[in-house]
Order: sequence, then structure tokens, then C-alpha cells
Amino acid sequence: MTIPAPDPDLYRPNVGLALFSKAGHVFIGRRINGRGAFQWQMPQGGIDKGETPLVGALRELEEEVGVPEKLVDVLEETSDWLFYDFPPDLKKRLPALVVPFKRLVYSEVADRFQTWTDPVSGHKEVQG
Repeated sequence: MTIPAPDPDLYRPNVGLALFSKAGHVFIGRRINGRGAFQWQMPQGGIDKGETPLVGALRELEEEVGVPEKLVDVLEETSDWLFYDFPPDLKKRLPALVVPFKRLVYSEVADRFQTWTDPVSGHKEVQG
């Protein structure tokens, strides 16, 4: 599966992270105050002016889930950018169910980084 690459100038600079345990499990976090389905996502956030993508990613990881850079080994980076479009009807009301539009990008991340996942179970859900 390949995601078509839109014009990057039309998108906000952003980073997303796939955080793997030593056992090959991938971290997904529940959105704060999330209710209902589709409340799980990987850490992500905007790149601040003057930051490189890596610096922004490490900052966002600590801000979003409390994992400091000193505990991180960067395993790999994508060579290109992945994009998703924020649904226009959500721009005005921002309801709690926003994750489904990210599915294609998440599938692409899973495909690209499958070498780091647990080949036996594929994934494990952890609630905290």
C-alpha cells in the first residue's frame, strides 16, 4: 500500500512516532478524556520553528507521553513524509472521534516499521 504524496507546502510540519518496547510491542495511547471508539493513537505533534524533525519528535514524545530523550534509541526514520487530511466537518466542531481518518497513515507506518514489531502477537493493548 502506498499513500499518494500531496504537496507538502499545503500541510503543517508534523511528526509522528512509533514507540516500540524491547519485546516489539507498539505503544498507542488513549486520548485524554476520550470516550467511545477510536480514542487510541500514536504520539504526534507539530514541529516548532527552527526544529529538525528529529528534535521535534523527541520533544513531542516527552510532552505527549513523558518519555525523555535519554530513554530513546532512534531506530529508523522514514525517508519521505506521510500525510492525512483533517476532515473538513471536524475543523469546526472537533468531536472526540477523530482517529479514523488516520488509518491509512497508521497502516503505512505499520508496514514500513514491521521489522521492529513482535512477530508472534503483532500487538498488545496496554491501558494505563
